[in-house]
Amino acid sequence: MTTVIGIDPGKEGGICIISGPSFSLHVDARVMPMMRGKGRSAYNIDALRELFTGQPIDLVVVELQQAMRGGTKFDGAVASFSSGTGFGILLGMLVMGQIPHEVVNSKTWQAKMLKGVVGPDTKAKAALVAQRLQPRINWKKSDHWACKDPHTGKCDAYCIAEYGRRELAKRAGQVLAPLDFAIGA
Repeated sequence: MTTVIGIDPGKEGGICIISGPSFSLHVDARVMPMMRGKGRSAYNIDALRELFTGQPIDLVVVELQQAMRGGTKFDGAVASFSSGTGFGILLGMLVMGQIPHEVVNSKTWQAKMLKGVVGPDTKAKAALVAQRLQPRINWKKSDHWACKDPHTGKCDAYCIAEYGRRELAKRAGQVLAPLDFAIGA
């Protein structure tokens, strides 16, 4: 049995665990565990520790975080610091736990996982792929009956995990079904 975890590390990010043999996969998509307190939210380190210690893990794939331009110099600095903090926490936990992991640039996993999907918005394309490949999973932002918007962090995390699962299979000489489907946006 193989277990691969994909992580979109932002505060609005997600974590997706894909486990089991390729013919009977179990997919568990979650929002990034956060603690809400006074002012800003913070990463829930205890929940992340439980995630990484509760099962044997073959590979964790974490999306590389990069500084982005914000509306103002201050906004960009705060967002970059926050993003870098979460990224550092995740990598530190993986290294200390001796968990096999890779850091992948968003363009790398998107080139493989979103191939053939029409549209300029990578978040919307990842949501379409997640919904198409795992239609039984609730990809919505909330459980409210009127919510139609996907949680883009969970969708990205699924695509990152599936990218990692396919990379592991390729390294082991296994052949998985191709992803070249054309999905309209």
